[in-house]
Amino acid sequence: MIIDVDVEKGIVTLPWIDAFDGTPILDLKPYMPVSDRIRDYKVAEWLVDWPEWMEDAAEFFAENATDFGE
Repeated sequence: MIIDVDVEKGIVTLPWIDAFDGTPILDLKPYMPVSDRIRDYKVAEWLVDWPEWMEDAAEFFAENATDFGE
């Protein structure tokens, strides 16, 4: 999901991305259900309580402390 595009500044705002703030984005592709969905998947035992969808992640992590080695 793209939140905003500032064409003049060349800035694309995304809600969740596995990158550091300010990291250049090299390529954007559309979501295509025929090739981007996974029919059957297995979640690691230590992740079974985590939210399934990114939209639910902010609330989950606000209510549940995590230790990512920081």
